[in-house]
Amino acid sequence: EEDFQSFVIVVALPLISSATHVRLDVYPDGIRLVYDMTYNLRVTLPITLDDKAGDAVWDRKRRQLKLTLPLASFTQKVYKRQREEAAAKKKAEEEEKKKADAARKAKKRASANAKASAKASSIEAASTSKADEAAPTEEQTPEAEEESKAEAESKETEEEQEEPNSDDEDEGGEALRDKTKPKIKEDFECPVCGFASRASGRTVCARCRWVKPQAADVPKPVPPPPEEPEAEGRSIRLFRFKCSFIHEID
Repeated sequence: EEDFQSFVIVVALPLISSATHVRLDVYPDGIRLVYDMTYNLRVTLPITLDDKAGDAVWDRKRRQLKLTLPLASFTQKVYKRQREEAAAKKKAEEEEKKKADAARKAKKRASANAKASAKASSIEAASTSKADEAAPTEEQTPEAEEESKAEAESKETEEEQEEPNSDDEDEGGEALRDKTKPKIKEDFECPVCGFASRASGRTVCARCRWVKPQAADVPKPVPPPPEEPEAEGRSIRLFRFKCSFIHEID
């Protein structure tokens, strides 16, 4: 039984022309064939069949039904070998998938490392360029200071060599006073009403609104108006009231 793969049975059915309505049942220990009331065949075999596999072919010319039934021992070996092959194939696919995943992760890691190294190199290059740009600036700083000092000295020399305007010498008969000397501040004093103030910048009198002229053309002070003689009928009380009123205004 171990050396055989299948068992072949040929059944002759001369009374029928077609096997369309023939009923065939396969059991592990035999077969059964039924066709209406004409045929009812039951065959028991000394071997174990595979009832889930088999093949049947109808020969119309000879009116025979050929049955090929595989043995259970053979099909079990075949099924076992197929299962092993399927398991090996599945295992190989899983290993290939793991290798592909590992290769993809390694590639991703390598790309990330390359990006990080490129970023670090760019940062280092930027810092180096900034240092290179800052280095000549530091070297040029003393030169710039020397140039600024030379410009300041030349400016001071030009100011010292400046001469007063000739037009001013002709008009006044004297040169303009040195600009470097500080101006002497004078207090304000009104020549009309005698109002005095320590504010040197004042040009208008706060009492009589007299305007101080410029130094180029100083007009003569306007004398105060003459006091009117006291008319008859004016008393000392009126004079006192006038003085107190002016004092309050001041």
